[in-house]
Order: sequence, then C-alpha cells, then structure tokens
Amino acid sequence: MIENLTHLPSLVTFINHINNKDLKETIEEEITIINHKLKFIVQEGRKSVLIINHTLAYDSSISPTIKDCITLCGGQPVDSITDNPEILLILADNPSAYGTLPEMLLDFPFAELSAVKNNQVYVVNNLNLENEQEENLLASIEVLAEIIQPKYFIFGKNGTDWVQFDLN
Repeated sequence: MIENLTHLPSLVTFINHINNKDLKETIEEEITIINHKLKFIVQEGRKSVLIINHTLAYDSSISPTIKDCITLCGGQPVDSITDNPEILLILADNPSAYGTLPEMLLDFPFAELSAVKNNQVYVVNNLNLENEQEENLLASIEVLAEIIQPKYFIFGKNGTDWVQFDLN
C-alpha cells in the first residue's frame, strides 16, 4: 500500500516509523480508501489549501508530513496568503480567537483571498495539525479529507474538530 504513495515521501516515512502495528494498519487502510476515492481527481480539480495559526500569521509553518496529508486528501498545499488559497484552515487552540476572526478576515489582506470571498474558511480546534504524533495522524487526515473533499468524505468531525467559519 505504502509503495503507491511515492509522491508523498514525508507521509510514507512517518508511517514507516510507527511502531504500533494496529495503529499503522488502521492508518494504512484509511489512506488506501482515501487514495482510491480520489484517484480520478485531476490536478486542476485540487484546491489550494493554506493552514495558519489563530494569530493569522501570513505564512504557514506546517510540517512536510501535513503537506503530504493535504495532497493525499485532494488538496494542493500552499505556504503563504500570497498564494491566494482557495481553502483557508485556521488552527485555533484558544476559544477567544473566534471573537477576533471576523474583523481580521474581512480586512486587508485576508479579505482579498479566494477562500474568504468564497466562504471556504475553516477553524480547526482540538487538533494540533502541526504536531506530528502517531495518534494524531489519522484524525488529521480525516479532518483534512472532510474539509478539502466534502463530497467524498464524512467522518463526523464537523462541529467537534472543525467548523466552517461563515462570514456571510
């Protein structure tokens, strides 16, 4: 299974280092399902995805493994708002971040982003996508798949691990 993911080297390396056999099997099975469902999505059909922290820094600081997870889940990872992402994920580990988001997102430079204009802004909470821990990987993949390709995936994470931040 892992051999089919040579285009995702960081993810493959991460999985190969998992010692818990059951967890590794579960992750590999989930990846097989995701990979199979999305195999016919052409590159042009993959939306650009930027993940930033709740302080709304302009650049992403996510790991190569999470970038590979974005690619696996049908997206194209980008590193900066200058890339004009089509999907914006905001890591919010602090509930007070919700109060400041509308004003910040509706102001320059965020208001000009395709993600903001098309209401494709998501707040991810109770999940640290920047933390490469074995037990977090499967949840991270499921959250990313639900957000990036909602027509194909429903894992029940909406409302608990992430919410769409409706600006309208």
